[in-house]
Amino acid sequence: MKEVTNIVNLKVNANYDNCMQVARDYFDSYFDHQIRDLLGMFPPDAKTKEGSPFWSGPKRCPSAASFDVNDDEHFQFVWACANLIAFNLNIK
Repeated sequence: MKEVTNIVNLKVNANYDNCMQVARDYFDSYFDHQIRDLLGMFPPDAKTKEGSPFWSGPKRCPSAASFDVNDDEHFQFVWACANLIAFNLNIK
């Protein structure tokens, strides 16, 4: 619900720069902050209560990605996300 409210509020001050900032915030949240939080709870060397490695089998230890404008995948994610937001809010 919070995400919907944020997008609706974005329409009030609608411009493409704001869409880019929201998209950048999504990148930071999904690929950096949430992963760092997860690794804070379950570090790479974490063990289960049975003593086996927590990050094993289908659970692979993630690594956080700080945004790098020179990384094409990072830029493409933010650009595509901003375009989707702008299109849905009818922003040129």
